[in-house]
This record gives sequence, structure tokens and C-alpha cells, in this order.
Amino acid sequence: MLEDGTTELKGVGVAAHIYAASPNGPRPGLELSDKEKAAETNGVWLCPTHSVQVDQYQFEYPPERLLDMKRVRVFAHALTIESTDFGYLTVRVGPQRVDEIVRAHLPDLDLHKESIKSKVKALYLRIEIALSYSELGLPTAPFEVAHIPRLTQAVREIITEKLRYSDGNDQLWRNVIASWDAQFETHRDPQPPMTSVGHAATGVQFSARNPIDGSILKERLNTHSFILVTTGSGEEYDRREKTITVVSTASKAHPFNWEFKVRPSNRTFEVCVSKLTAHRNIMPKPEERKSFEAYAAIIDKLDAGWEPVAFLAMTLEDGEHSRDFHPTPISIHNSIDFDQLAELKARVTRLRLMNSIADQFQAAVQPSNVLFHQAVSDEILEQLLTGFLESLGPKPWPLEFDSEPLVVNEQLKIVLSLRRSRRSGGFIVGAR
Repeated sequence: MLEDGTTELKGVGVAAHIYAASPNGPRPGLELSDKEKAAETNGVWLCPTHSVQVDQYQFEYPPERLLDMKRVRVFAHALTIESTDFGYLTVRVGPQRVDEIVRAHLPDLDLHKESIKSKVKALYLRIEIALSYSELGLPTAPFEVAHIPRLTQAVREIITEKLRYSDGNDQLWRNVIASWDAQFETHRDPQPPMTSVGHAATGVQFSARNPIDGSILKERLNTHSFILVTTGSGEEYDRREKTITVVSTASKAHPFNWEFKVRPSNRTFEVCVSKLTAHRNIMPKPEERKSFEAYAAIIDKLDAGWEPVAFLAMTLEDGEHSRDFHPTPISIHNSIDFDQLAELKARVTRLRLMNSIADQFQAAVQPSNVLFHQAVSDEILEQLLTGFLESLGPKPWPLEFDSEPLVVNEQLKIVLSLRRSRRSGGFIVGAR
């Protein structure tokens, strides 16, 4: 409210809890009392976008990091109130760069107040010098272009100035890229182009993480992944910083598709997108049983409120057979809605029932759409499969055998078949 009675909206913020106020909220403060959870000290102002982001990727934003972020912003803002000159410098330099300078002086901010002011002023002067080079106007005649490299150097120094930035996943990307570079180079020319894009295949491991205590499910789903690796130019090329884009991860053994992209940003790395979607139907082959069981365990946990995570392989071209994965879990936002998750859970339950029945007869089942027909209940399915396998009698079974059409209702008849697998030598039951 202004003095003349009018109101002025400067921005919209979200007051977020640092430690969760609810038992199942992000970043639970198990040791805090209700009074401590409700206190102002447990709050932080965020923009609407970042309030959602820090909750979706809560393990990248633990309470300690949020508290540091809050300290930095409060301290930097207090300096602008304390000194109008510093407020002017902040406007010219940008609050993000000021925050980076303040963050570099944690934890003793008060002891380094004058140093912080000096560094912000020095950065301001460098910006003014760089801008002065660009205010030369258009030339009217041939001229000496020696000032252009100076301008480029000044701007690059401002943009890429080495400022302290703490990110637990930064080393993850550097380790993965270094390992991949030993096997696959997107560009070997000593004069790099603007960008160079390489296509490759690698392994991805899916799992789930408990949002309360951060524990990781022991089951891991290995899958094949197609990736794009983009090499930039300039200092990013020299530092071997690359953009990684996961293109596809889905297979017949599981429906998960991970949309993921991470790129270099100011000498660190920024995750642009990391979300999990799923297609509806999977038909795992008998030899994919292990992958299906891992997928089913993950679905159980997602249904219980856990969050998906992924691990990247350190090797290329091994796909789902990769064995060497970086130990750092990568957070994924679960974009599978409640209804679709219920469908996936129901399909997992049906597949588990088929496998359980077949296991009793030392056989396997090759799923088909007819076994998921809405007219086929679990009871009917169990009667059909058990009756068919019992009708074969004791082993040895015939190498191939088809049942008579089994009537489910007036519109649906199912024929069950038996064949010996050329790969495993075991018996597989199919349906049509």
C-alpha cells in the first residue's frame, strides 16, 4: 500500500517451508517440534516456478542448501537497503551475480561485508568497460578491428567468471563425460565447430527413492538408452563440458520413458528437464523376466508414493547389459498420473499371476493382448492356464500343442498353445 492509498504489485512469491510441515512433505524435519515447523525461521520466499522445482527435486535442494540460499538472499538484500549505492550496483550487475559473490563468502558473511562490496563494485566496473567498447557506432570507413578481441575477452570474462557454486551433481556429469570421452569422441579436430552432435547408446538404471529418508530400492531396472551428446565451442569445449540428452529408454520389458537433458551453464551443469512418462502396454518375453520383476518392484514403490530415480552407465554401447553405473542417483519428476499408474499396477498384477501359475509347472508364459481382455478376470485366467497345463499330463510334453478353443463368453474364445523355446529349451505357453 502506497502513501496515496494505491497499491503496487512488485512480484509474486511463495512462502515455502524449508523443513516439511506435514509428515509426508518434502524435506521432513523429523526432529522439529510443531512450533519450530511453524516458525518464520523455517520459511523461505521463492518464486512460484522455483517453489515447485525445489519440491520436485528435493534431494538436490536439502534443507542445508535452502538455508544457505536464504542467508545469501537476505544478506544481499540487506546490503541494498543499507546502502543506496550498493542497490544501484545490484541493479546494474544483476542480483544473481551479486548472490554468487555473496555465496562465495559463506559462512562468515558479516566478516567479509567490505570484501563483498568491493567485488561487486569491481564487477560493475568491468561491465561498464565492456559496454563502453560496444558503443562505438557503425563505421563509415575501413577501420582497425583490434578492439573486437578486447571486447570479446571482456564479455567472456564477465560471463564465465569463476564464482563458487555448490552443486552435488556437478561431479556426476564430469565423471560420466570423462568416461564416455575415453570411448567415444564427438569431435577430434583441434579447431572445434560451433557444435558437434554425436549419437550413442548407453545403459540406464531405473529405481525408486523413499521421499522421507532418501533410501534407494535395491531392485534396479537395466535398460537400453539412445542419447545425444552435444559438444559446444570455446571454453566449454576446452573443459570437456557437453550437453547430454536422453532420447529413448522404453522397451517391451517395461514402459518407462525418461525425458532428460543436462547442459553446461556457467562452469557447472543445469538439468533442463528430467521427467518420467510411460506407454500403456508391455509384453515382456520369458527371457526378460528379471527386467520385468525389477520394473514391477519399482511400480509397487511408485504406487506407494516413492519417487523415480535413474543411474547413468559409465560405458557406451553396452545398453541393458551395462554393469558400471555412476553411484549418484539422478532425480526424476514422476509425470505418470494416478489413473495411468493404476493401469500399470493392474497389468503388473496380471503378469505376476501368469508367471506364478507357469512357475508351478516349470514353464513360462508369453503374454498377449487376449490375456488382458476385460472379460478375462483373474479367476478365469487361473482356470484356463491351470487347466491347460494340467491337461498336458506329466513330462515329457510334446514339442508343440494347441488347445481346443476355450470359451470365455459368446464373443471371446481363447486358444492356448505350447512350444519349446529354441533359446532356453524350456516350454512357453502362448495365447491367441
